[in-house]
Amino acid sequence: MDNFFDDIRALAVDVVLNTMGYDATWQPISGGYILKARVGYSDANDKYELADEDYQPYDFKMEYRLPFFPGLKESTDRNAKEKVTIMTRGVEKRFFVRKVIKKYDGATCIAYLEEISS
Repeated sequence: MDNFFDDIRALAVDVVLNTMGYDATWQPISGGYILKARVGYSDANDKYELADEDYQPYDFKMEYRLPFFPGLKESTDRNAKEKVTIMTRGVEKRFFVRKVIKKYDGATCIAYLEEISS
């Protein structure tokens, strides 16, 4: 059974992703259904202004909450070439998933991505 704080954390993450997140899909390389989720996404090609300074992420990253994309981390831990698709500003972008790490809370994952050239 989840505790109160886990429920509040999950609710807060869901509010942020539903408000500012992106639609993503993943079909496991081992087969199965196409899975969908709202994710956080940072694009290595975008520049942002942060505290009057230009900020540019070094990596493409996708952040998602478990239980979405079950098995993605485990598959990439076995060096499988998993692919995800993220809909960004009306454009569908495809990526290889290089690595997935769990954040300190154990329920949030960050996937490091490599853009697939068209």
